[in-house]
Amino acid sequence: FTRLVSLAPWLGQQHQAACSMRGGCGVLCLRVVEQSRYTVTVVLTHHLETGSPRVSDLEMRIRFYLDARVAEVLSYQGQSSWYSFWLSRAGIVGYVCEKRRLNHFLEDWLEHCLEQGYCFAGEISAA
Repeated sequence: FTRLVSLAPWLGQQHQAACSMRGGCGVLCLRVVEQSRYTVTVVLTHHLETGSPRVSDLEMRIRFYLDARVAEVLSYQGQSSWYSFWLSRAGIVGYVCEKRRLNHFLEDWLEHCLEQGYCFAGEISAA
């Protein structure tokens, strides 16, 4: 949660979208898709500049619980079906492990973005 707030200090204020560019690192875009009093759901997309069709852009749908100050990955690469897959294949333990893995990846990804100098502070536009 704190890493995303470091990237987008305006999160939770109003429906917005923003992009941040870093030469050679691609374009990072954040779009608020749903907002309520206690939650904000965003889509975070990293448009990579690889020049290879084999490497796809990174995309996550994330829900932020403003009162609890936590984040939860809802989908990764447009897929939310991993929820039912893990419940049917590995039971609740497998689901919890997969959820933890995706949330840990989100943490690492946001840390990487901060280290690369991405920031949405001055690049806000209406959604």
